Amino acid sequence: MNETVTVEQIKQTIRGVLSELMEEEAVSKISDTEYLAEEMGISSMTIVQIFVTCQDTYDVDLTDEMQLAEPMSIQSLAETIFRKMN
Repeated sequence: MNETVTVEQIKQTIRGVLSELMEEEAVSKISDTEYLAEEMGISSMTIVQIFVTCQDTYDVDLTDEMQLAEPMSIQSLAETIFRKMN
């Protein structure tokens, strides 16, 4: 994977997946730091899709991070992917 990928680009990928699965207006209301499931009510199936897309896009293994009971935000997931890439 291209090593010049930034956390911002990863966040855009996550938002892209959300945009495919949710209404655009709803996605635009999600801040980077809000917890996806707990605060935004995003389903576990949508979160799994985000993980799968990010694993494929950035060639990282997120198996250990896929604890759906753990609170997760766009920011925290993007930072985790960024760390695993480097």
